[in-house]
Amino acid sequence: MENKPKESEDPKNNPTIGDININDSLREQFLELKANFEQKKEDYQKELIEIGKIKEKIEQLAKEIEELEKIEVVQIEENKTKEEKRVIETIEEESKIEEVVEQAINSVEEENEQIIEEKFLEELGKETKGEPIRSNFLKKVGSILYKQFKRKIIKYLVLPASVAITIALSYESPQNYYEMFQNWKERHIEKKDVDDPNITGINNLYNDSTNVVEKSTYDFLGKDTINYKSGYYMTSVFDLSDRTPPRFKLINDRQNYNKIDSAAGITTSLFENFCKFKDFKPKLKGHLEKSDEEIGDIPMIGYNTKTRTIHAGHYKEFNEDWLVSETYEIPLNFKLNEDGTVNLIYPHSTMRMVPLTTNENGAQIPFPIGITRDKTMKKIDPHKANTFGVLEGGKVIMVCGDKQLQVNGSFADMFCVYERLQKEYKGIPIQAYLLDNGSYNLPIWNKDDVLTPKEIKEHLMRHRGGGTALVLINDERISPYEYKNKYKEFEHYTKNFTPDSITGKPAKNEKSVIVLHHTGNYADPSLVIRQFQDSAFENSAHIYIMKDGTRHLFNTDNYVLAHAGKSDFNNRNKVNYFSIGIELEGDTKNAHQFTVAQLESLLECLRPRLEKYNIPFENITTHKIIRDNYMKKHPNDKKAEKKYDLDDQVWKQIQNLIQKKIYERKNIKPTKNATKMISALTYQELYRKTNNKNYAKNQTKSILAKYKIKSDNINNVTNRVRNTI
Repeated sequence: MENKPKESEDPKNNPTIGDININDSLREQFLELKANFEQKKEDYQKELIEIGKIKEKIEQLAKEIEELEKIEVVQIEENKTKEEKRVIETIEEESKIEEVVEQAINSVEEENEQIIEEKFLEELGKETKGEPIRSNFLKKVGSILYKQFKRKIIKYLVLPASVAITIALSYESPQNYYEMFQNWKERHIEKKDVDDPNITGINNLYNDSTNVVEKSTYDFLGKDTINYKSGYYMTSVFDLSDRTPPRFKLINDRQNYNKIDSAAGITTSLFENFCKFKDFKPKLKGHLEKSDEEIGDIPMIGYNTKTRTIHAGHYKEFNEDWLVSETYEIPLNFKLNEDGTVNLIYPHSTMRMVPLTTNENGAQIPFPIGITRDKTMKKIDPHKANTFGVLEGGKVIMVCGDKQLQVNGSFADMFCVYERLQKEYKGIPIQAYLLDNGSYNLPIWNKDDVLTPKEIKEHLMRHRGGGTALVLINDERISPYEYKNKYKEFEHYTKNFTPDSITGKPAKNEKSVIVLHHTGNYADPSLVIRQFQDSAFENSAHIYIMKDGTRHLFNTDNYVLAHAGKSDFNNRNKVNYFSIGIELEGDTKNAHQFTVAQLESLLECLRPRLEKYNIPFENITTHKIIRDNYMKKHPNDKKAEKKYDLDDQVWKQIQNLIQKKIYERKNIKPTKNATKMISALTYQELYRKTNNKNYAKNQTKSILAKYKIKSDNINNVTNRVRNTI
């Protein structure tokens, strides 16, 4: 006789979800939870009806905006003189409409995604004593139901007004809505509706500190830094077109990240990923309807995979050697008011007051670099617009003829560069190619030389829909200490360097000492260049100066090169590891002199390095001196050969020349009355800062003595200024 299966064993009597069976003990509880969920769903449907009403209002407002735009076009065609005033009025009207839209949307209760998920899991995942399996099971069920339902509610319950308009007027995937929300939150919620910090930028720091020769570079690195996320940001200018343009590594893949060494930071971001020149297809708004001929005029940022340099231009200016990423360009032609200010306007897209520039038709248009959230500020002194951060300031590439500069900073910084370009390139138009700005695209400088995959991901994935990024290579090419040179330079990158014993990569040079050498007499001076390039010789130098003044640079100052050999400087051996070697063609034996061109070229290459690396005068030495120091400490080292470069008499002459031309300050000989004034001002400033009279007196004497100014009787000074403090 067959045994009939028990009713409880029949799988048809047990409800299932997917492949999961629910036993009798859980059936009633699950059905109750399901009923609760259906009730919640019904409540949400009622809210969706309210959203529908708001959507109708948004569409009505959108039509009003469209009508305003049509009116704007008509008025521009009818009267260019009235155009500028009308543009301002239209944008102000749009901002008013935007406020109405925000108020309408905010009337609906907004719930954060995380709160929604927590509520579902709390309801579906309550534990009961002795039944942990039930809790885990229901959490799984709740998670599945939540993921399915989240897509229906997130665009109505989470997104703010600025995103809801886009949702109402076009269709995007729920994932896109969520990314838009994350972008909005980063720019708004974290900002707490305050202006970005002021940051000391370029100002007058382009002036030459030595007052001897004129600086040629536009490169600038600020000293005022602000910590941000995994690094910091600061004002910076990269001269992309000088003789030593900066080099970059490309991060074009937003999924796979590799560790990057020698990384100064993620300094450049773009709207779209780079693509091969031949594969380019327009993606940005305003470019989609371009004809094949018009595509050639689309503004681009190009990345050369061979040289690792970037360049701004139009599509037709690039070729197969370049990867390209499209962008926008804006003419820079700021009209100053009589009081030296520029006019500001509030476009709703930037959510900040921005300056007005003038286009080729004479109309004023917004330059989308934020200055302040204060809508009552209608104009500003451009030199005082120093805010730089999440929504103010930003990144652009300025192009003026052949000169190309990436400027990261406040509007004041950009205006300083703009003024210098106007002065040095008179009559040549200046264009700004926009880079991707915003909180997630601040130019982040690294706190060390390594970018980890985690740091790259944290920076890029803060906005998944963004473009690509470029990492600045830390090879000392960004330097504000370059001057207009008389003599040519040629660069050589070779494998003839000293590797790190652990990593095998180039050992890092401390760069605190300069060592001068002579090459000796070569029938063919080019043999020195070939020898320095060949790693088999294990002999090189950072700079080789030929008799006509031409300089050959080998690798970079950062590399340790084999020029000093067995050596000692200030009781430190292995001088190669903390010095820059400079070879001059010729032999100084018997006080034989170098050429005038060589000495001028030596001063040219020394000046920027002494300033940049803060090398004191006493840290300039010769191969002969550091070898003699070593031999005195190691008299039994028979393999250490005596060196004769440089001859003592020649070295003394060069030493005096360097001190006079680079280190000595001009003597100041003020009148007696001027001396009294200088003494009083110096003492007054020191006392105000320290509130210590004795310290102020002593420091006043010390400071004035450096400039060979005889200080007035200090007691008379204190009496003279006591009533002003």
